[in-house]
Amino acid sequence: MRSLKYGSFEEDRRRYRLQNHLYSSIYNVTNSRFGGQGNVATIVDALEAEIPDAHPVRTPWYFPSLGEYASLLESNGFEVTYARLFDRPTTLSGYTGLER
Repeated sequence: MRSLKYGSFEEDRRRYRLQNHLYSSIYNVTNSRFGGQGNVATIVDALEAEIPDAHPVRTPWYFPSLGEYASLLESNGFEVTYARLFDRPTTLSGYTGLER
């Protein structure tokens, strides 16, 4: 029969919570979603069309190609096993649509 020491239940509980936190963190890092090449291009094109005399629009965003993303991740120690670029349009309705 296992002898119960004071605090062993609490230690097991802490260990379990830490393990769940680690698994959750690893999952979030390994199952990430990023904006892909061409993301917000429609918005930038529309701004440039509406303000033709303005300087070219410099966007603060970085949306590389799938190959560039994979290379960037691999050069920082990640192993990319699957990557996919897919459309996921966001409806920007009405005057305040860009606030999303």
